[in-house]
Amino acid sequence: MLIREATVDDVSVISQCIFELAAYEKSTEYVKVTDELLLDTLFADDPKVFCHVVVEDSIVVGIAIWFLNYSTWFNFYKYYVYIYIPCLIFVNLKL
Repeated sequence: MLIREATVDDVSVISQCIFELAAYEKSTEYVKVTDELLLDTLFADDPKVFCHVVVEDSIVVGIAIWFLNYSTWFNFYKYYVYIYIPCLIFVNLKL
């Protein structure tokens, strides 16, 4: 298993993972993301949202999308992370 930064070639599978998570949460009607929007967001000249992918046997099996948020009350940055890794991949996980 490998965790790496997402590339432009990963965009369609990232989009698929987002829709799978929404389907699990019975919320697909709220998903407005498209491959084009993901390209513009994740691979902008100065991106504010980032993505890493989990790869096993050359297949993307999960994603982590993250961004910074700043607390004006406490004067610090914190990360917000959305992770999607279907449970089925752990069956073949090699530790």
